[in-house]
Amino acid sequence: MRRDFRYRLKSNKFAAVIILVVCFLAGIAVSAAFGVSNLPPKDAVGLLLSPIQSAGAAVGNKISDISDTFFKYDELVRENEALRTELAQLRIENDNLYYLQYENEQLRKLFDFSQTRTEFSYAQAGVVARSSDGWSRRLTLNRGTAAGIAIDDVVVTGEGLVGIVEDVGPNWSTVVCVTDPSVSVGALVSRSGDVGIAESSVEYMQRGLLCLRYLSSSASVNRGDTVVTSGYGGIYPEGILIGTVSELISEPDDLSVTAVITPAVDTDEIRTVFVITNFEQKEISDESQD
Repeated sequence: MRRDFRYRLKSNKFAAVIILVVCFLAGIAVSAAFGVSNLPPKDAVGLLLSPIQSAGAAVGNKISDISDTFFKYDELVRENEALRTELAQLRIENDNLYYLQYENEQLRKLFDFSQTRTEFSYAQAGVVARSSDGWSRRLTLNRGTAAGIAIDDVVVTGEGLVGIVEDVGPNWSTVVCVTDPSVSVGALVSRSGDVGIAESSVEYMQRGLLCLRYLSSSASVNRGDTVVTSGYGGIYPEGILIGTVSELISEPDDLSVTAVITPAVDTDEIRTVFVITNFEQKEISDESQD
């Protein structure tokens, strides 16, 4: 756009020279027609220069207008850049506000959870890294043994189960997410009490899902049912939300059903978690074994 203005400016200067030459020639013609040689020198010069001065003034005004337009264009460009910078800054501030609101909501849910489940001891931690290589899914936390965190501690948010601590150091810990294929959780359907094993596979993990397996074909499970930890086995506390049934699949043997579960917690979004450092284990009763 600037190059176009410069080209037009050069073209107009060239045109101005042409006009001046034409006016000069016109002055000679006028002098011949009106007998300028018989006029006093002052009047002759005025007669010859008047049309040239008029044409020069017109050309000068035109060039001035073009120059003003050129400088105004530069000013508009600067203003536009300033507005773009301001808009980018506003977007950053808006994003920061969104994350602050989101984090505040997460903390409120964590607080509500801790007030509801007072039988647990907690260590609060922040998520500082996420990793997913297509075969596994893990989180890194900024708290470790110094905060009382140990291997096999269960990790939750106010929305539900996140996973289990796999490794730990003085000020860090690694969490295997519940959708990782290596994780298996004793689970039950809240509404019907049907029990099974919640676990995932590489295919389901990549879709962000897990399954409730080994359900009897006569199990009363429906889409929309909530699935929670059963508490059996001594690792996971009872009653922590795992997710919601989104699909039912009949197995080929017709003896069992698999329920596809959408997890309650999106591990790609969470920033703060609770690590349950102590809880009263639930043992499997003889009745349950029967």
